[in-house]
Amino acid sequence: MTERSLQTPDTELLLYLRTLLGADKAFPLSLALPPVVGIFADSIRGMLKLILVLMMAGASLSSTWFTLTCLSSVTHLPSTAAILYTSCILTGIFINSSVPIFFELFIETVYPVPEGITCGVVTFLGNMFTGLLLFFLTCYCTDVSWLNWCLTGSCIFSLTLILFFRESYDRLYLDVFVSV
Repeated sequence: MTERSLQTPDTELLLYLRTLLGADKAFPLSLALPPVVGIFADSIRGMLKLILVLMMAGASLSSTWFTLTCLSSVTHLPSTAAILYTSCILTGIFINSSVPIFFELFIETVYPVPEGITCGVVTFLGNMFTGLLLFFLTCYCTDVSWLNWCLTGSCIFSLTLILFFRESYDRLYLDVFVSV
C-alpha cells in the first residue's frame, strides 16, 4: 500500500495543517529564535513597536507568499516543496518570535497593572480566538483553503493595529531615569 492510499480526509487535513505550519522543519527554529529576539529587544530600549512592525511585516509577506504559492494554478508561481517549506518556516519564525515582544509591549504600556494580570488577559484572548478558529475548522473542514487567507489576513490586521498603536514606556522611564 502506498502512503496516498492510506490517507483519509482526516489525515489529509492533518498533513495539510502540518505543511501549513511547517511543523517538522520550523519547530526547532521557532523555539530557538524567540529568546534571541527577546535578548535583542532588551538591548535596544524603547524600540518595541519598530521591532514588531518589522516582524509582522515579514510575517505578512511570507504568509502572502505561501498563500499565493498554494494557488499556483491561478498565480503561476512555482510550487515546490522547498518554496512551501521556506515560506512556512519564515512565517513561523516571524510570528513566534514576535510573541515575547508583544507581551513586553503590553506590560510596558499598562505598567501600573501587575504583569501576571496583563499576561493572563492576553493569553486568555489569544486562546479564545484560537478556540473560535478551531470551532470554524470543525464546521468547515471539507475545504481548508480559507485557512491560508485567514493567516495572511490576521498578519496584515495585526500589522495595521500595531501601526496605529501608541506606545508608552512608563516602566522603562521609571527603571532608567527615576532609579538613577
